[in-house]
Amino acid sequence: MAKKTAILVDGSFFLKRYRSINKIKRLDPQRTAKYLWEMCLKHLKQAKGEVYDLYRIFYYDCLPYDKKQHNPVTGKAVDFSKRTIINFRYNFWKN
Repeated sequence: MAKKTAILVDGSFFLKRYRSINKIKRLDPQRTAKYLWEMCLKHLKQAKGEVYDLYRIFYYDCLPYDKKQHNPVTGKAVDFSKRTIINFRYNFWKN
């Protein structure tokens, strides 16, 4: 009987490593979600031939900051909701 396994993924760390390892400039939510799924499944197969059953994938990350703030150095307003990573993260969570 195979052991049931839960996988815990740190979202911010995963996205940073995914971009740096694969040399990706612009993230695609569907492709990134598929890559994460495939990577988790690969971790279930051990070198000795043992295969583990997937119980659940726990993905944790904080919500992207989408408010306006003032830059303390320049005094200019910064609108964080207009950054491209905001849209990517919301779409990524939907996948």
